[in-house]
Amino acid sequence: MLLRLCQPIANKMLVLIAVAGASFFGFCSVAVSDTTQQLQCAVHRLNATLGSDETAEGWRRFLLLNVLETQSAMGEQADIAALQRLHQQFSSNAPGLDHPIFADVRIALENQILNLSSVNQLDLQDTVQRAVTQFRPISIQNMQASRDQATRELAALRDFYRVELASYDRADAFYTLQLDEAIDFLNQINFELAPEISVGKMNSMIRDLEEKKRAVVESIDALPIRDPETPEPLENDLKLDPQTPEPDDNSNLKDLKAELKALEVRIAELGTQRNEISRADRPRLQARIATFNQLVKFQGGFEVTAEKFGDPYFVSTRLAFDRFVRVYYYGTEDNLQEEYLQRIERLVEVLPKLSDPADRLAFGIVGKTLEWLENALQVPQLVAAIRAKHSLPNAYVHVSGDLINRLGGRPVNDTRPIYENIKGRLVRGQASNNGQVSFDVIDDPNQVHLSIHAYSDIVSNTFLQQGKIKAYVDASGQAEARRSILFNVGGLLAEQPYAAASINTFFSGTSSNCGLVNRIAGKKFAESKSDSDRDAGSRVRKELQERFSSETTTPIEKGKQAFEKAQLKSRNRSNYIPEIYAHSRANQIVFVGKKSSKATLAAPNFPANFGPSQDVEVRVHDSLLANYVDPIFSGKTFTNEELTAELEKLTGNKGGILGPEGETEKLDEDEAFSITFTTVRPVQFEFENNLLAVIVSGQKFAQGDKKIDAGLTIKILFRVSQNNGELLLVRVGKAELDYVDAENKDAKIVAFRSFLDGRLNPKDKPPVAVKLPANLLPIEKMEALRDRPEAKDFQLSQFRIEKGWLYLGWNHVPAGSNYVRPVDLPAIWNEASVQQMDSIYTPIRPSVIE
Repeated sequence: MLLRLCQPIANKMLVLIAVAGASFFGFCSVAVSDTTQQLQCAVHRLNATLGSDETAEGWRRFLLLNVLETQSAMGEQADIAALQRLHQQFSSNAPGLDHPIFADVRIALENQILNLSSVNQLDLQDTVQRAVTQFRPISIQNMQASRDQATRELAALRDFYRVELASYDRADAFYTLQLDEAIDFLNQINFELAPEISVGKMNSMIRDLEEKKRAVVESIDALPIRDPETPEPLENDLKLDPQTPEPDDNSNLKDLKAELKALEVRIAELGTQRNEISRADRPRLQARIATFNQLVKFQGGFEVTAEKFGDPYFVSTRLAFDRFVRVYYYGTEDNLQEEYLQRIERLVEVLPKLSDPADRLAFGIVGKTLEWLENALQVPQLVAAIRAKHSLPNAYVHVSGDLINRLGGRPVNDTRPIYENIKGRLVRGQASNNGQVSFDVIDDPNQVHLSIHAYSDIVSNTFLQQGKIKAYVDASGQAEARRSILFNVGGLLAEQPYAAASINTFFSGTSSNCGLVNRIAGKKFAESKSDSDRDAGSRVRKELQERFSSETTTPIEKGKQAFEKAQLKSRNRSNYIPEIYAHSRANQIVFVGKKSSKATLAAPNFPANFGPSQDVEVRVHDSLLANYVDPIFSGKTFTNEELTAELEKLTGNKGGILGPEGETEKLDEDEAFSITFTTVRPVQFEFENNLLAVIVSGQKFAQGDKKIDAGLTIKILFRVSQNNGELLLVRVGKAELDYVDAENKDAKIVAFRSFLDGRLNPKDKPPVAVKLPANLLPIEKMEALRDRPEAKDFQLSQFRIEKGWLYLGWNHVPAGSNYVRPVDLPAIWNEASVQQMDSIYTPIRPSVIE
């Protein structure tokens, strides 16, 4: 009746689940809006500080940290009631909560609650229309508060690195980041606002008057020109409409010339005032430029070390410093309101287009507009409301409870001897167990809740001896034990086990042939049967609970160690992974991720459901890929060599996506070129019609001495094809090159387009074909799966690419297994699949099937 279950669970399940989320996502990331960003960073720092010992587990239980991690990761989709409940926990009088690491979370919760209040009730179109009147200047107090926050973060990072880093790494970080120098510099900044009537405002006024002047000149030019030798019409000449007076062209011309003269005088006066204001404001502007340049130098230190340091302290400090730089820049700008109105006008125009999830350019424009509004500390609730509605998670991983049980559950069948002293009597015999150890996935929206369940039918045959007579007592019954495991991305908790048993004992006679002896023994047993049943059940329950606790503690501790290891690795690359949380529902463990930034939105909608669920499912929206590459290329200039190197680094393929696998082409000096990418969606990915499209958008180009101030877009299609049992990523058809402004193209852009067309669509070279891993599962590149033999038994069972989403699914099918599920693989291209899926492929078939 003792359930031997520890090692199978340890080796096959807990560790695998503990690192599954890290394999796909990670645990810390750059977030989006200011209040969301502050909360997420505060939570990541709290987790890093607490660690994973018993004290940390105590805080995790008391402060509901699993719930906190989910609500912070949800960002603008968070449940305000849950945030308020968490705030109450952090605001209690519990000893130790006055520590700054807890205070940071409490303040961040307050700010997030304030920002999200009433967000869900906002009518976006009405709110953005009213935003025209809601401009708020950035005050000196705003800049000082942002500066103080950045200073505190810098000091915390300095103190953290002094304790945590080895001497060489510490010296390198302190030299590159100049933490002490940055703190001293921030404390010495003298904040000065632009004068109320500034050069920028004067320029704005002059531009408005120049616009009016152009309109007057056009009106003058539109007047008819009268020939001075042509006589005036006679008074009695026929008129078409005697009621309509003749236009007085001379009078109109005179009025227009007077208006033009007044405008020219006013423009000249404003020009003179502008020069005077400029001279008076020059010392402030010079100090502003010097301060800003120094801040940018400090920023450069963070950029240089970003790939090396990715811990939560580094990430949050970098974000706080960047935020102060932006607040300082916009706060000391001399005509912020005019640009604000232009941004709001653009938002009014583009916001309705977000109703179409396929309009990726509109989502890009809105993302850039929201970034500006947040940087300038404007309309925070409008920004949060747009993100709440139009920036949903763009990555999901589902692990089925059935898979967990197939890998971790096991039957329990054993027989053991019994030799026990029960109430002074020696009891001997044997007991048999026939049961099962399984995992139940409990629905919980804020965390993963797994219940280890051990159940067994028990049969025992025992006897006790008195003198030469043996009394036989048999028993049967059931016993079960449960132990809950709760975890999210920040930690893992194990609750105390629970056990129960129900045993029914019955007398089977004695070894005596004397009927009287048997009747007396039976009568005594009947008198004590209820006590015997209760005692037997109690012994079984107590023994089961002790053994169950002992045998589940070891694998749980291994799971915690693996969890902590995965956390540490993910923290060190937090600049590259999305914000995630984990929860359990519908017999699945679900990891939800969102990769976005202040300048980008995530998914516009939720993924669809297709057919039966798979053992492992991955859902990725194309915005996740675009948001990764956006900061790399947005508005930046790359030579052809730099571009190829960056693409090779991103894809792992020699030649990037523009050349055959293993080939990097060197251009002659006169053919070398550079591209300046657009600021909005410089590299866009599209998951549509079971194809992957990559669209590169450039706003400027250069080739040799030629400067080309015109835009081009380059679109390349790829498909996954099956060839002799191998999966290949194959380029489809020709690269499509289009002018951004076809009506105003000149000879230089036409010639450059022709040059690129020849390079991207060579006639004498095969299309790009990159070999993909078997089953699209790169086991060798995933540390969590590399050394696990069961990982090789996963078979690709779903592969779709449509309406912005990539759908992948795998089922675990051990060799020799009869376990079969239907496959759903329309995105693997071959002639047979094209014929079977004609309705899907027909619209694009001519350009795909060659």
